[in-house]
Amino acid sequence: MYGGYRQPLWLVIGVVVLAVVAVVLTAVALSTAPHTQQAPASAPSVPTPTEKAAPELDPEPLRPVRRLFDRPGPLTVSVLGDFTSDEGDEWVARWARQLAETRTVTLHMWDGAAEQYAPPEVYGDFGQEVDIWNYSAADLGPAAPAEDIPVVQPEEPDLVVYNFGHTSRPGDIGGQLDSTVEAVGERWGGPVQSLLMLQNPAREDLRIEQSETVFYLRTFWSRASNVPAVNVFAAFRYAPGPVRGLLDGDQQPNDRGSRLWASLVTAALRTG
Repeated sequence: MYGGYRQPLWLVIGVVVLAVVAVVLTAVALSTAPHTQQAPASAPSVPTPTEKAAPELDPEPLRPVRRLFDRPGPLTVSVLGDFTSDEGDEWVARWARQLAETRTVTLHMWDGAAEQYAPPEVYGDFGQEVDIWNYSAADLGPAAPAEDIPVVQPEEPDLVVYNFGHTSRPGDIGGQLDSTVEAVGERWGGPVQSLLMLQNPAREDLRIEQSETVFYLRTFWSRASNVPAVNVFAAFRYAPGPVRGLLDGDQQPNDRGSRLWASLVTAALRTG
């Protein structure tokens, strides 16, 4: 009897051992398999944008800026920007001409080759007097204006408009903007009312990084710095037709895109 009982016992033990081995091998396989839903450890900590937002023209955060355009006295605006605002057919110059429908606007465009402001253009001949000093250039990053604020802002601004995003990585732009904001405050003895442009979407290989940059600026920097934003990114995303119809290349707004941008700024700051 004893000899006949040994064979079934070892069969049971063998089955148990095989089961344990199978479980261990499965666990090892799962732990070493690639996890396609998780970001690599070296990925930036900036959150991935997921929500869909319509262009934000919420009057409450924009109210202090709107009041500047509603007063009778003169107004000085300093625009600090990159290649999306440095030409006469881009949004700053178009916005100046739109403002001139009810104001007298003097536009100073930065001449990068001469390293000085070009002779001004004057639009309109009645209403509030608005001076716009547009320090924008193709190779400018958010920290560049801090290097020579007296040249960048020859007159004390009532409003500073920051128009950056395409030239910086999401993890860097906050600190770079902070350095310029600090330099402006030191130049004029305190904080100056400011406005932030959330720039247009990019295409191809640049689209993810630009989305992350805008998401960071909108969700974190704008709120922490108490700087209201105009959501150009959302306006491009939800305009009729594909985004490529608003761009010349992968980042540069074309004529239609610049017109949309200028019109959005006008609508955002409308006081009536």
